[in-house]
Amino acid sequence: MTACPFCGGECHQMYPITLGSQSRWLLRCQQCLSCSPSTIFSEQALHEFYATDYFAGEEWQIQKSRLLAADYIKKAEACGLLTLGLRYLEIGAGYGHFADACHHKTHSILDVIELSRDCRRYIESRSPGIRILGATLDDVPSDRIYDRIFCFHVVEHVPSVDLFLSKIAAHLTPGGRLLILTPNAASRSFLRNGVRWGWSCSNQHCTFLSPFIPDSFFQSAGFDVLARRSLRPAPIHTPSSVLLVIEGGLRRLGRLHNESLSARTICAKVGWRVLESLRPQFQQNDPDAKLLRIERFFHRFQGANNRDELLLLLVKRPDPISSDNR
Repeated sequence: MTACPFCGGECHQMYPITLGSQSRWLLRCQQCLSCSPSTIFSEQALHEFYATDYFAGEEWQIQKSRLLAADYIKKAEACGLLTLGLRYLEIGAGYGHFADACHHKTHSILDVIELSRDCRRYIESRSPGIRILGATLDDVPSDRIYDRIFCFHVVEHVPSVDLFLSKIAAHLTPGGRLLILTPNAASRSFLRNGVRWGWSCSNQHCTFLSPFIPDSFFQSAGFDVLARRSLRPAPIHTPSSVLLVIEGGLRRLGRLHNESLSARTICAKVGWRVLESLRPQFQQNDPDAKLLRIERFFHRFQGANNRDELLLLLVKRPDPISSDNR
């Protein structure tokens, strides 16, 4: 029996997962429902894959990033996190659209880290309000401390969440907030569909958090939990019901023979083509208004019970008082 790294419960095998040339099993905890790899992937394999293979700079990827940024901004504002005069860091900034929008709302220079070299080059060429510190948290200077840290759909790629959170805590001021968005391990569609879930992505995703992880796990990394919410994801991200229909239909028609081709890729490409065909309906002088109209349009395709996304709002605990200061 393998013990859950989040709660200590008993874990059972779900399906094989891969990262580059390395293979593992995805394990689900029978107690807290979170999922983790049977053995930790090496950091070298992680860095090599995401530095070169994950983002290809295709137009659909860039435009999808813009749509997701609009959704992330709404969720960050709902948590009261976008305030003038604070210090911000985004982990896994992608093409920088959220960081750029946050810069314009807060008038702050946004620090970001991003593994993909192509994404870093894209940000450098287009976003003067963003400061790239490097590829990983290890590249952030030890004296850089932040009031707000954002981590949007990164944790599912992280094989050791406790170590990841501890590194984040080292750069967050006491009372500072960490906002995490990630696929929800306890969602009905994941429990029902397993590897066929839109966000399973067995060649990329190795960790899924659930809202049932005990507070003690986060406390051990230096955080208290302010909020746990199961949410509807941005429709363009990976709406599971649409994904399954598209993937199943293509396979039945014999148009999809490659079993390794992820449903995520199918959805993103098909979804963006749909958006392109709808462009004349959304011509606006304000591009943000167009994005919001697109969001509302795609929400029609999501069921009311779709809670595929998990939001975690964490606060950095006060630093322990050393014995010399007592």
